[in-house]
Amino acid sequence: MQLRQEYMQKKLEESQDKSEVEIMPGDGWFSLELDPDLDKLKPQQRYRRYKNLLKNIPPYDQDDPSQVKNRINSYFHFCNENDIAISPADLAKWLKISSGTLRRWRNGEYRSSTHQKLIEDAWDSIEGDLVNSLRTGAISPPSGIFLLKNWFNYKDVQDLVVAPKNPLGELQNLEELRKRIEGTVIIEEEKE
Repeated sequence: MQLRQEYMQKKLEESQDKSEVEIMPGDGWFSLELDPDLDKLKPQQRYRRYKNLLKNIPPYDQDDPSQVKNRINSYFHFCNENDIAISPADLAKWLKISSGTLRRWRNGEYRSSTHQKLIEDAWDSIEGDLVNSLRTGAISPPSGIFLLKNWFNYKDVQDLVVAPKNPLGELQNLEELRKRIEGTVIIEEEKE
């Protein structure tokens, strides 16, 4: 904990504009606050500031599940407090890992006993938030559908039922068939 506080203090001192970054240590997690004039920023400016803040996130022990959980919680808290859209790619950046590593953790290919459940829960939260945003009209349907297909493997489904139909209709026995086609089809009889 002492090392983390020293790191955060050093980053604050290195920051050129200290009003943009305020790191507040908390109960095992931290939050980064954007500018107090957040509401005055255009969405693209807000996003750029957020991306710059990602560079100031202190390191943590990725092997410790409790620190991973705290880091995930701090990500959701930060996004909620600063009106930032959540995404798997940004969660990976917040965790200081690649998107591919995040997927491997989620699929249980790596650290399955310690990290898989944490990442699955976060992934489900992101999916739920996206579905809710789509349902309430917060994002456009084409964008939401694209993201659901891209991030969560949603698919367009068309059910095709292949059922052979008899062009002659439903027949109970061969005698009915013979009467129906009598005179229209020439059947040659075999000679013995």
